[in-house]
Order: sequence, then C-alpha cells, then structure tokens
Amino acid sequence: MSEERPNTAPWTRRTILIAACIVGSEALAENISKTFELGPGTPQATSVMRSYPIPNGLAVAAVVKYRRITGGKDGVSIAIELREPDTAPGVEGPIVATRFVIATTEEKTVIIQSLASNRGCSQPWRIRVKHSGTGPMPAAVFGTARMDYDGQSRSINVSGPGFIGKGGSREIDIGGSDGFNQGQMGITANWNHMIGPIPGPEAVKFRLQLGFLINNNPHDTMLLTLAEAYSSNESRSGLPKFRILEKIREDSPGQWKLFVSNISGHDAFMNAPTVNFAPICP
Repeated sequence: MSEERPNTAPWTRRTILIAACIVGSEALAENISKTFELGPGTPQATSVMRSYPIPNGLAVAAVVKYRRITGGKDGVSIAIELREPDTAPGVEGPIVATRFVIATTEEKTVIIQSLASNRGCSQPWRIRVKHSGTGPMPAAVFGTARMDYDGQSRSINVSGPGFIGKGGSREIDIGGSDGFNQGQMGITANWNHMIGPIPGPEAVKFRLQLGFLINNNPHDTMLLTLAEAYSSNESRSGLPKFRILEKIREDSPGQWKLFVSNISGHDAFMNAPTVNFAPICP
C-alpha cells in the first residue's frame, strides 16, 4: 500500500478551538479504519502513513492493531505516531504521541488519545507506522489503523414560536450563541391552520429561511437555504413538505436562526421545530 496523498479541499474557514476529553475509544461512536503494511515484500520499505478527515472540535482516539507477517520468530521494532491535522495542505501537524512497540506474530493493539483540534476536514489527522530499529526491517508488518471520534447526531434546543397570524413572522433561535462546527443540520417543523383557538382544515404555506448572526452581530446576518412549503406532517400528498438539510462547511460562531413568515391567508400555530446536527465532513 502506498503513501496517501494529502486532502487539499479548497474551502477556507474561520476557526474556534473546542477542546473535549475522552476516557476511552469505546466511548466514541464513529470510526474510519484503514489497513497498512510495511517492510520486505511491500511497497513501503520502512514507513507508511494513513490520513483521516475529521470535523473540527472532536476528540479522537487512534487504535492501531499490528503483527509481523513474514520472516522468523524475532520481533520487529516499530514506532506508531498520531499527528494533529495538517497545519497547511500537505504539511503534517505536530506529533501528539509516539508509541514504540515490538511487532510479533501475535496481534497487539495500541491506543493513542487526543483532544480536539481547531483544524478540520480539509486538513486531516494522520497515523504513521515506521521502523524504529537500525538497518532494514527484518520482516513485514501488517495491521489496521483506525481513528475513532464522536460523530453521533444530536438534537438541538429550539425555541417554540407559537401563534403566527396571516402575514405574520417570527425569528426562531437554533441552539446557543456559540454556533456550530463542521457538519450537517436537518430541520423539520409542524404547524396547522387555526380558527381562533380551534384547529382548522386548511393547509397553511410558510416561507422559511435558515441563517445566522455572524459573531452574534444582528447587523451581519448570513442568509442560507430558503424554502416555501407546508408543514412537515402535511397529509396532502401533492403539497411540498418543509425540510431543510444544510451542510456546514466551516465554523459558524454566532446565533443560528430560522426566519419564518406566514404567507398564507390563514392564521396558524407552529410547534417548536425539530433540529438535528451531525458532525460530519460535508
């Protein structure tokens, strides 16, 4: 297996450092696993590297399993490095930690944990396995290099707008003022026609737009996805149902909002939207 080329995705971003601790890789829900081999008879004589695009703000754990696969019974001296995300495209980040081990025919495991980084998807974390002894490697080494991280989707707190009369509008806060790191946000919302205090039979059309106040400045609002649709639970099959999937490619410190306008001729009551966020590389 050959050395991997660095990921040089073109987007830039503002960064904030969000550090998080982990107590063990078993607590991290997502992983990226890759195989490796180095030594005599393999394309990599003494060193091999694997790279992992991970959203920023997530703690990680490198889990490396290794064993000798050729040669005699003697062990092979190897070093296993976990490196922070690249500091620039193709420029490897600082070493978090190095473990010096002996590879034998029995498979063994090394785990190296790290706090989160403020560098994200376009500048990958790296695991490097290399010969740490003198002279050529006496035998080939094979294994898997896995990166664990907490990529679970989570529910976001959202305020409930309540009554929105015909022609009326609301601003709904999504989460807190710290904003979100890289990932994907999914939004649905339910509302219904109201005749006074009684639910009515009509379908009510809303205009909804996602946006956020950059650095919480109300005079600097970035407007994103716009939708004109009916309630997410609207039963009439021919009507467009509301749903937004927004990919967040860069840090977005600031208050996220859903701007809602009732563009129908009917009063309505809107429940609190359902918002989920998944820390993924878009």
